[in-house]
Amino acid sequence: MQQPMAQPAHDPMAEFVEIYDFWHTPWWQTKTFYIVLISFLLIVLSILIWSIIRFIISRKKITPWEQALHELAKLKQMPLLNDQDGAKRYFELRTILKKYIDARYGVYFADKTDEELIVALPTVVHRADIVLSIKELLYHSEQAVFAAAKLSPSAFNKDVDTVISIIKHTIPEKK
Repeated sequence: MQQPMAQPAHDPMAEFVEIYDFWHTPWWQTKTFYIVLISFLLIVLSILIWSIIRFIISRKKITPWEQALHELAKLKQMPLLNDQDGAKRYFELRTILKKYIDARYGVYFADKTDEELIVALPTVVHRADIVLSIKELLYHSEQAVFAAAKLSPSAFNKDVDTVISIIKHTIPEKK
């Protein structure tokens, strides 16, 4: 009897084709790419945050007198159609003046009556001519709002000009 021939041991690696000997990692999957990408994104994010902060800081803030003068210019352009309209305009005029005094001097007058304002005003505004002008304006405003007095557009424009003059005379000087 013939003996079977000895078979060589089975080598699984011998069955692989040559192409599997070398493994290539694409450049977008390397650690270097991820480090460069994260660095780039951090730089872009930093520039964006810096730009936003710079924009917010450099944005010009409107001063109380600029705001009041702007509102008065709009109020002056509106025509007076009737006495009720005049009462509304005088109410707006008083509101603008009180808001300006609030913002300019840091004293809250918005919820005070005209009499309380007249009493407290000399402690805040130290110029007698301005205090007198405000008193006259409040008197005209009271007549228009509460007494339903006849209003002329020229008188209203004169009072608006008075408030503009008051604001221009109380703008602080630049140091």
